[in-house]
Amino acid sequence: MSGTLIGMAVVAAVFLVFALGSWVRGRAGRSFKAEFDRLVRATPIDWYALRGPGPTPQSVLGRDASNLHPKPLAAADRVLYTSSWQQVKTEFAESPAGALQTAEHLTADLLMTRGLVPAGTLRPAVLPQSWSFHTAQGYRQAQRISARTSARASRLPGTDVPPAEMATAMALFEAFFQEMLTISATESSDT
Repeated sequence: MSGTLIGMAVVAAVFLVFALGSWVRGRAGRSFKAEFDRLVRATPIDWYALRGPGPTPQSVLGRDASNLHPKPLAAADRVLYTSSWQQVKTEFAESPAGALQTAEHLTADLLMTRGLVPAGTLRPAVLPQSWSFHTAQGYRQAQRISARTSARASRLPGTDVPPAEMATAMALFEAFFQEMLTISATESSDT
């Protein structure tokens, strides 16, 4: 009978060792997951850079917006875009992050209407890399700021984008938008 008790004690000890090992591994896994999640939330990500470059029309050359070949814009469309931009500026006073996203979408729509990005492109807001003129560079900077404001919800407290930086992004969006709205049209578009 003492052999049976010893056997049962050995089996119980082995079971306890396995159970304890499993519990320790599970706890280590949970603490690793928690630490990893905290690290991910604390790591700033440039969401704009992750989107990559858009398609590059062959007709776009140089560092000057005058090399672009936009389609003509009807007077009614010009009025619509101008009034839409005024609404974006009004929205900025109430919701800066939302207004920045709206500004980016409105600009992408203008680029497609003017034929400066191919119709049906999946990412019309991503400018071709060859567009290196001043307002295009500012537009890209504004997109990076806008991406940070839209991603702030998943970040740790205290990582909000300052209001002055959002105002800068809005001004950069507006400069590019106005240039694309007023740029002279060509008779035939090569895009």
